[in-house]
Amino acid sequence: MKKLVYLVIFLLGFGLSAQEGHPLYNAYLFDNFYALHPSMAGVSDNAKIRFLYRDQWTALDDGPNLYSLSGEGRFGKNVGLGALVYVDANGNTEQKNVQATYSYLIDLSSNRSNFRMLSMALSYQGSILTYDVSKLLLENPLATNDPVLASGTTDFNHNVGLSASFVSDEFFASVSGNNLVPISTSENFNEQQNQTNLVATVGNAFSLDNGGVFYIEPSVSGIYRFANDYQFADLNTKFYYNNKPSAFRLWTGVSLRSVYDNDKVSMLGVTPMLGGKYQKFTFGYAYQIPLDQYVSENFGASHQISIGLDLFEDTRRQYCNCSYK
Repeated sequence: MKKLVYLVIFLLGFGLSAQEGHPLYNAYLFDNFYALHPSMAGVSDNAKIRFLYRDQWTALDDGPNLYSLSGEGRFGKNVGLGALVYVDANGNTEQKNVQATYSYLIDLSSNRSNFRMLSMALSYQGSILTYDVSKLLLENPLATNDPVLASGTTDFNHNVGLSASFVSDEFFASVSGNNLVPISTSENFNEQQNQTNLVATVGNAFSLDNGGVFYIEPSVSGIYRFANDYQFADLNTKFYYNNKPSAFRLWTGVSLRSVYDNDKVSMLGVTPMLGGKYQKFTFGYAYQIPLDQYVSENFGASHQISIGLDLFEDTRRQYCNCSYK
C-alpha cells in the first residue's frame, strides 16, 4: 500500500507538467499501447489487432471524428513489427495518417514468472492533409477563380519517430518522440513546420487481494508540443477483475484531462470508461464529459469505442496483471 501511495503522488506531480497533441492520446487505456508508443510493438506475448472510433463534440452536426486500425506482434525472439492507419476528420479538413514500425526487443526476464523487457523502436510516419472545397465552391462559384484553390488542396508529409519502453509483470513506462523532422508545407496550408511532440506514459498495477483477482492500475500519460509549448496530461485509474487463468477480464476506470497554459492548470474533462476481454476478443467504451460549461453547452460530449482481436498467444508464460497483455 505504501508503494501505491508513493506512485500516486508521483503521477500527480508528473501530470501537472505533462502534455498533449496526439490524436490517439488515450488509445493505450483500451489495450492499444502501440498506437501511442511504437516501441510496444511485439512486447506482448500475442499479436494484436485493434480498431478504434471516436465521435467528438456530438452537439455539432459536422464535428470531429476519428477511425484507426492497428496491428502489431513479435517475429522471432527480438523483432517486433507494427502498422497503424487512422483518419482524423474535422469539418472540411481530413488527415490520413500511416505508421510503420520496427522494434528491437531485449528480454531481461530471469524466468517466465519474472517478466522484464526493454524495447526500442524506429517508425516511419506519413500523413496526407486534404481540404474539401466542394462546399465552399457550391456556396460561392466565384471562388473557383481563387489561385490558392486552383493550385490544389492536398499536402503530403513524411516523418520519423523514436520510442523506448520498459515493461514488467505489473509496471510499464514508455517515452516516444513523434514527427522529429521539421515538415515543409505548401503555401495553401497554414501548418507549423515544427510538429515534434514528446509522449510519456507510466503506470503500475497493484493487487487488491491475495489471489490477484482484483487490482487497481493508476497511470499518467502526458504530451508536450514543442512548437507552442502546449502541455496536457491525463491522470487515469483503472480497476480490473480477472477470472484467471481463463480468458475473461472486466475493467472500469476514469481519466481526468488537464492542461498547463499561461502558468496555470485547468481541468478540461473527465472520462468514465469500461471494457473487457473474452477469449481472443477485446472491447471498450468511453464517454468524455467536458468540464468547461461553454464547451459542454455548445459542443457536447464525446464517445469512443474500441474492439480488438488477440492472436497466437503464448500460454507458457505465467499469467500477469499487466494491462498490455
